[in-house]
Amino acid sequence: MKENLLEEIYRQVNVNKKTLPLISLELFFEGNDDIGSIGCNLLDHPGTEKFYSVLKNIKDKD
Repeated sequence: MKENLLEEIYRQVNVNKKTLPLISLELFFEGNDDIGSIGCNLLDHPGTEKFYSVLKNIKDKD
């Protein structure tokens, strides 16, 4: 997972240096069990699965 994520970020940076890289929720979250990758400043971290679930629900709305 991490190799694909880094490859996509580097590819986007090399293509357009004026915008930040954009990746899919799936690419970021699937296989990602590093709780420091999102919400690392939360004292009561809900886990990466919870972030993924909430963001995917938002994405799937009309």
